Amino acid sequence: MVVILRRARAADLNLIVSSGMAFAVAVRMLQIGLVLLTASVATASPEKAKLARLMWSAFKCGTYAEISGQRDEQVRFFQLALKAGREFIDALKAKEITEQEYQDNVPLSITPSLRGGDSNTDVVLGRIFESITNEAFEDVAGLQNDLMDDRAKRRKAQTKYLEANCAVICTD
Repeated sequence: MVVILRRARAADLNLIVSSGMAFAVAVRMLQIGLVLLTASVATASPEKAKLARLMWSAFKCGTYAEISGQRDEQVRFFQLALKAGREFIDALKAKEITEQEYQDNVPLSITPSLRGGDSNTDVVLGRIFESITNEAFEDVAGLQNDLMDDRAKRRKAQTKYLEANCAVICTD
């Protein structure tokens, strides 16, 4: 239970958050003159945090599919990544993901894109897409980009696609 209080000291709020008896503490605070503004139940969802990893994998696999000439797979992965990404970012904004769930499930490479301060979900997703796509292109060609012909890049992307088990990522 999350309790929002007016004029509460930081120590009082820490007590509410850390105590298993949050309701009893809130009642006691009311008795001593603090005003209860609202109470709601916050539900954490590890599944929502795991959407970040699905988004990351789908963007990366989509890039491998694009480089290797698998247009249908590229489109499928892009749509999956957008769906998962929007759901993840919405859950993050709604504070449905705990710090621990975030640390356990969100790939480090997308964290800078999430800290941009922009509230537009699609802008954030665009930054994430750019970051992951650059990472995937680097995985395929690296410093040899100018030296590799398209056929070699295609083969390397197919290998990366297989190594990442992209074929087992489902749309539903």
